[in-house]
Amino acid sequence: MQLLMPLKPRRRLKRETEEEYKAQLVEWEALKLHKVDVKLHSNFMTQKYYTKQLLLVYINAIHYSRLQDASLWLLQEDSDPLHSIKKEGLAAVLKKANWVKNLKHSAQSPYLNPIKAIWNIIKQ
Repeated sequence: MQLLMPLKPRRRLKRETEEEYKAQLVEWEALKLHKVDVKLHSNFMTQKYYTKQLLLVYINAIHYSRLQDASLWLLQEDSDPLHSIKKEGLAAVLKKANWVKNLKHSAQSPYLNPIKAIWNIIKQ
């Protein structure tokens, strides 16, 4: 099924005012097909996306926290392979270059994994 774009309204000089025509243009703009960002609806994220979009934010937050308080700061992540916790990858190289250490925890036990409890609080 192909969606057709509505035709741009023409100005009828004898039957409508400038304000009525502008109102029609506003309605027409709302009906136009707009560019839609397609987002994947699964756990599909590449390591390249993770390192460029997410990990840099975490690293900057850790650097800022280190400036405020010089104690040990750890990054909490689950055991998703793209986080490069078990194998050397893009994320592991970036973490090592910025002296970021991961908090080690059990991957399969929700009772021992503190991030599960945090997600439950956030969802509420």
